[in-house]
Amino acid sequence: MTNKIIVATDGLRDLYQGRLTATEDLIKRWVHVVMTEGDGFGGHKALSLASDGLGEELNTKSMRLTIDLDGAWLDDTTIAVITI
Repeated sequence: MTNKIIVATDGLRDLYQGRLTATEDLIKRWVHVVMTEGDGFGGHKALSLASDGLGEELNTKSMRLTIDLDGAWLDDTTIAVITI
């Protein structure tokens, strides 16, 4: 097993708003996604995290991607997963 470092802005945490809020729960979820589900996007682990953060259902993801808000939303999210 290779080691991974997840580097992200607070926007990643915001994607889970209303579903996961405790830091420990978020970290466990992110590790799970990176270590088990990251091959769904051709091995692009950061994209897997963003997709997971947006929600499980396609309609929910679509709505969250296209919503028009006055404040920062998805555009303030940066995610990198580095293999070491």
